Amino acid sequence: MVRRFREAGATTPERAIAPEQHIRPSFIFERMVRQGVFKPSGQNLYYLDEARDEELRKQRLKAMALLMIGLAILLAALYLSGKI
Repeated sequence: MVRRFREAGATTPERAIAPEQHIRPSFIFERMVRQGVFKPSGQNLYYLDEARDEELRKQRLKAMALLMIGLAILLAALYLSGKI
C-alpha cells in the first residue's frame, strides 16, 4: 500500500489520491489511516505521511528486536536449567 502511494507521488496534501484507484479497500488501510500513515486531504483523497510511516516502521522493528531478545533469554534460561 505504502509503495503504491509513493509510486503515485501521493506524499503531500496537494498530490493526494483516491485510494480505490490504487488499492483495494481493506481494514488494513483503515487502520493505517487511524495510525496517521495515510492522511485525509479533501473528499475521499489521501496522501502518505512518510515521516509517520518511518516512525511506525522503527517502532515495529524495536518491538520485534525486544521479542527476539526475550525469546533468546527464555531459551538460555531453559537450557541452563536443564529443561531442554
